[in-house]
Amino acid sequence: MKFRDLEKATSGSWLSEGKSSPLTEWYLSVRDINLSQLGVGDICRALRQNLFVSEVLPFAVALLNDDVLTGERYDGELIVALSGLSSKYWQENASAAYQAAHALAEVRQLSKDANLLRDALTLANVLGEVNKPRG
Repeated sequence: MKFRDLEKATSGSWLSEGKSSPLTEWYLSVRDINLSQLGVGDICRALRQNLFVSEVLPFAVALLNDDVLTGERYDGELIVALSGLSSKYWQENASAAYQAAHALAEVRQLSKDANLLRDALTLANVLGEVNKPRG
């Protein structure tokens, strides 16, 4: 599945503006790449832009499980991108929420960066609410 395929499945259609912005240029460069083949930087950017988040989220969590501190621009970039998501995406994908919470457990052992630890805690709190047993 590619962003172009996801565009076709939605009611709107995406059109490039007359003068391309860096965001548009990036999108055009990844629009026809399978989501499973996107790099961590592309996944992070899609999440930050709220671009097909529900579809991108499983790939982001897989990257997080491979390396919890993964990032293209800096260590933990993926955690930062995930921590900015609305809880609705996690509620829609309980499996991803559980897997992400499990991966986050090791952040404190791997990093002493205060900002990263804050973002990891923010994300862990959201995931904790989503993963809380309902009763």
